[in-house]
Amino acid sequence: TISALSRESSPGGPFRPLPPMPPALGAAAQSLSVLEERFRALGGKCLMLLRGEVRVHCFFFLQDIAKSSYWAADAQVEAEPWIQALNKDLSTAEENVSRLLPAVKVRYLFEGLPQLISTILIRTLPKLMAEHGTINRNIINKMSRNVFALQQNMTDLAVSKEI
Repeated sequence: TISALSRESSPGGPFRPLPPMPPALGAAAQSLSVLEERFRALGGKCLMLLRGEVRVHCFFFLQDIAKSSYWAADAQVEAEPWIQALNKDLSTAEENVSRLLPAVKVRYLFEGLPQLISTILIRTLPKLMAEHGTINRNIINKMSRNVFALQQNMTDLAVSKEI
């Protein structure tokens, strides 16, 4: 039940308890309390689902690293298109949720992403070697550009200062 206090002064202190609620109001307050608990649980599940969704997006955009072409010695300065797409996707997601959620929940959604992305990139190296036979200077240069672009984006995300 809800315990309410009166703002009137009493000899025992500044507040005195109000009389108990009628049974009908107590039952309504209790059912509202149960609804609140259910909505909080549903909100927690939705937040956990969004956290998983952000991580699935990282795997989706980074899945074709090994299939990318690393043979041409080009003077390209920008990151590869799939890295740019991942950066845009993460930035858009952060902008959208930061308008709707408190900062602590936004932080929960995006914390740990730099480590996840690093793990994906590191675990892709054997696939790169299998696909291309060796790690050559072109692979190192392109991967460095990609990592730099990802690092900049992770730093630019308002809640992620982990890199």
